[in-house]
Amino acid sequence: NYALTRGSFKTPGRGYENIVSGYTTEEIGKLFVHTTDDGKAVRGYQVWSQHSTLVPQGGASGDGFGKWMVAYNQTFAVSAPEANGNMGAVYIFNGTLRSWTQLQKLIASDASADSRFGKRMYLNKNRLVIAAEGADGISSELVGQNEYEWTPDPSKSKAGTVYIFERAHEGAHFSQVSKLYPSDSNSNSFFGENVVTRGDTAVVSSRNDDEPISDTAHPENTGAAYVFRQLAGAWSQQQRIIAKDFRLN
Repeated sequence: NYALTRGSFKTPGRGYENIVSGYTTEEIGKLFVHTTDDGKAVRGYQVWSQHSTLVPQGGASGDGFGKWMVAYNQTFAVSAPEANGNMGAVYIFNGTLRSWTQLQKLIASDASADSRFGKRMYLNKNRLVIAAEGADGISSELVGQNEYEWTPDPSKSKAGTVYIFERAHEGAHFSQVSKLYPSDSNSNSFFGENVVTRGDTAVVSSRNDDEPISDTAHPENTGAAYVFRQLAGAWSQQQRIIAKDFRLN
């Protein structure tokens, strides 16, 4: 696995790239930061040099540190989805050309075993979307006129949840601001298999989502994608997308 970022010096026209790579399932993971060092080239080839090694503070063997990583400018988010009984954690690093510092270790507000928080992530500007595809689903209860109360439902295991984290500016700490669930949360749907966000929109895939149709008895694992939008600070599901020619599995 790897992540690629770009940065610039104060001198106009001078820039560099960083690439971060590394992953292990047995020992405490390490990530190796290489840089192009201001575009230096030898015989027409760009030269990459290792300048930093990132080790998670509070990590442990078998955490899966480096399983998934995303980057935006000078911020790296690195997941360890097997941490703490597969509960999962995400580490935030911020840095420059040769100096990197761990800013945070993120966990879900309702973290639970086997949720695999950080199995997939997406970082865009000051918003970090983190999936926990193994998390329990939710059930709704009518508590007023057109008003529902959503509560975790352990009977819907591996339904999946997605967490939204935001920060005030680059280099600041992230805080959890919302959670996303599909409107038809079901067991083993793995909502959060992949995530992406742009502006006020987020799209989340659910690889094992079932699609009941009239001429087929409960087809399984057809898959779906859910579109969410943030309006007036609140996230809500806007659409559920399926393929026109979907098939079993």
